[in-house]
Amino acid sequence: MAALTETTRVDGIVGNQRFVSGTVVIAADGDTWTPGLGLVDQVLLTPTTATAGQFVGATRSGGVVTFKVEGGTPTLRVTAFGYG
Repeated sequence: MAALTETTRVDGIVGNQRFVSGTVVIAADGDTWTPGLGLVDQVLLTPTTATAGQFVGATRSGGVVTFKVEGGTPTLRVTAFGYG
């Protein structure tokens, strides 16, 4: 599991949760994103490139988000909400 490329990043607070929002480029299936939250509660994903059809989904475990792709190098707008 390799770390993906984060091209933009914004950190903030909404209510009692922190959020991190950014644009990421996924190079391969299993790439991970560690947004800096101790616990990722939810993740919002918006594909931004033509190859985004090859994007399948993501899972979260603790403070790490792992992406599932089927080829290509999709670029996504990603927002993680969480704590810590």
